[in-house]
Amino acid sequence: MMKIHLLAAALTLASFSSSQANPAVTKKPEISVNGGNFIDGKARLDFITRRLGDTTSNQIITINNTGTASLTGLKLVVDGPGKANFKVSKIAKSSLSPGFGTSFQVRFTPSREKPVRATLHILSNDADEKSFDIKLGGRVGVTFTP
Repeated sequence: MMKIHLLAAALTLASFSSSQANPAVTKKPEISVNGGNFIDGKARLDFITRRLGDTTSNQIITINNTGTASLTGLKLVVDGPGKANFKVSKIAKSSLSPGFGTSFQVRFTPSREKPVRATLHILSNDADEKSFDIKLGGRVGVTFTP
């Protein structure tokens, strides 16, 4: 006589998020400036005008959140000895969801003939860059190319 054995198996499917699958993965914001072309503390914008009182064209700076959590507390601060020569437009948004961006403008209007320096700080809740710093420089003069 032949014996038949039945095997039974159960398959359980569960749904979980990526942070549950790997507890080491945490959501965090990440600031990126000008498509990642600006490096914190090394980025530099230099402006030149033809004569005293002229204003340069606006330089547009773009901030993106390349992280996985909201980038909040966005604020622009200019300091340094030449700060009065640099005008920064208001930032449109103080918070960016992941994958979103915003922009602002910087302009130079010299108040004296000597070169001036300042620093633009982009403040946020980014974990490793509480202040993303861009060096600003400006001077009066014409540059000639041969």
